Amino acid sequence: MFELFPFRRQRSAAPAATYDEALRRFHQLQMRERSPDDGCILNERCHSLLLDHGAQTDHALVLIHGFTNCPYQFQQLAPLIHQQGHSVLAIRLPRHGCADRMTAALAELRIGELLDAVMEAVDIAHGLGRAVTVLGFSMGGVLAAWLAQNRADLQRVILVSPAVGLQALPPQRHRIIGYGLALLPNFFQWWHPKLKTERIGPDHAYPRFASRSLAVLIRLGLAVRTQAAQQRPATNAITVITNPSDTVIRHPSVERLVQNWSAHGATVVAHTFPVEWNLLHDIIDPLQEEQQVERVYPKLLQWIGESLQPVPAPAV
Repeated sequence: MFELFPFRRQRSAAPAATYDEALRRFHQLQMRERSPDDGCILNERCHSLLLDHGAQTDHALVLIHGFTNCPYQFQQLAPLIHQQGHSVLAIRLPRHGCADRMTAALAELRIGELLDAVMEAVDIAHGLGRAVTVLGFSMGGVLAAWLAQNRADLQRVILVSPAVGLQALPPQRHRIIGYGLALLPNFFQWWHPKLKTERIGPDHAYPRFASRSLAVLIRLGLAVRTQAAQQRPATNAITVITNPSDTVIRHPSVERLVQNWSAHGATVVAHTFPVEWNLLHDIIDPLQEEQQVERVYPKLLQWIGESLQPVPAPAV
């Protein structure tokens, strides 16, 4: 069913007050994942992941995976962040991570359920760390940007290759394509049409995507860009990490987002990987072909560490 006003009925913030409450809420989330109501029997690798230290830490990081992937995308990066003394919560987005990689579950993806999922993750994280930072990759980066725009209780938001605009779509037609795909009958598109399921790569990620789930991604990106153009983000400190070799995201859309946030007085730090590295779009999942995590991860960990330093007071 088409969501006409998906941003008007979002979940209210309800931060966990204690570490024990956060654990209780996370266990409830795990139970829901084991008895799914979204038609998705999960791949055992793809459940939401919590790496804690047995008590509340100074920092908790929420990790949000990309489109058609699952929390296992952070299988190697999350432990490295955890080893630095931080609590780490990698959440599963709705209708992702099904054991059946040919599932049609993504055709039913809704903006509202994505927003509810990331809001719940932030609420849990507040019991895990005295300060909360969100890191989102690709579609996760769009959701992280939405959180930056709408939650003031985050220390920082980190966007990695945020898919707020897509290179494959003419920028002037994002809106009509996004709404058109949402209204038309669903169809599926292979990520690699020639190889289909034979492509070597992460076996926890889907080899295809639903047109209606692409519509969700497009509409989310449009909403974030519109909101950022009109008002200051609720989170004052934002880090944006891009890859100049990325052929998926539309770089001018990301640049305009940074410009708008900066113009509204937010503290925005931008980092970019060297173009000569010729990186893939998915720089996170170590199981992607031609992956370069041995180069990428040290940079990411450095920039994450810098992001967790004290944040300057907002400009008046």
